[in-house]
Amino acid sequence: MRTYSAVWMTGLALSLILGCQSGERYEFNRRTFRFERVGPRPRPTVASTEEPAPAPGKEGEMGRIPPRTGPGGTFHTINGQRISPRTEPGTGPVALTPKQKSAYVRGRVQRLYIGDPTAESTIAPENLFVPKQTTPNPVAELLVVVFPGQGPGGSDRLRYLLYSNDEVWSRAKAFVRRLDVAPLKPDAGSDGRNTWDQAIGLVYGSEFPRRMDPQVRFRAVGLLNQVMADRSADLDLRWAAGLIAANLQSRFDPKDSIAASALLSRTSELVRGSDYRALVVRYHYLRQLEARDQKLTLRKKAEECLKTYRRWEDTDCYQFIRNYLESK
Repeated sequence: MRTYSAVWMTGLALSLILGCQSGERYEFNRRTFRFERVGPRPRPTVASTEEPAPAPGKEGEMGRIPPRTGPGGTFHTINGQRISPRTEPGTGPVALTPKQKSAYVRGRVQRLYIGDPTAESTIAPENLFVPKQTTPNPVAELLVVVFPGQGPGGSDRLRYLLYSNDEVWSRAKAFVRRLDVAPLKPDAGSDGRNTWDQAIGLVYGSEFPRRMDPQVRFRAVGLLNQVMADRSADLDLRWAAGLIAANLQSRFDPKDSIAASALLSRTSELVRGSDYRALVVRYHYLRQLEARDQKLTLRKKAEECLKTYRRWEDTDCYQFIRNYLESK
């Protein structure tokens, strides 16, 4: 009994000594016959390197994340890493890895709204187009054919498209007004309109984009063919006519994919070289190959496309093609 008490007293004394020296609390466990720490281990206080979650920013601002200001100047963060697009004098340019550069580019998103501005009161005027002669939905559905982007999203009153490239966004914003055309019923004749307005009016006068009567569709495609062949029309209008005609040709009947590809081939003769318009034609041509399940040809043409149009790698159109190759 005396030996047991002596051991217990020795353990108590050592626990007091260890606790004072290390700042931790130890007790002697009679059942395990050893010293054991009691309570949580104190952790050293280290300044956190994590940054708080940013609040949403305005449209088009680095993926809608506002910049912050610190000791090194104004900076943004990508995947938790600090990136400084604007460096302090004398510090030199910031070297980004390919992955960071890709994330930085993808973060620059511009939104183009089409519809009723009262549906969303915070839209900047330069990001909004209000159709005066038709409803927002068919306008957005045709615009994404001519200028591919992410979407359309939104509601019946207010549609929007997302663009990763500022130049493409600007072009789309300038072109969208040409799609503001009053609907035209099939039995109304030309109604004194020019060929473009007749074609787009017939599209809007149908149940597009859900469905379209074949006879009305063929008539609209024929009118768009006339626009494409009109040398007096400006290039953007002829190019857009070819794209929309090909889309209408195959959109509602996959069997018309061959005819759509022929239209795209004619459209490609209007825009050669590395122009963005040529990239869009190639993109739609690749989609026709996909619809016909021509996988080998599609992969070869897609790889060629990425090499030829690398200067447009920050556009949604280019990314769609790249994502297809990476997913297969």
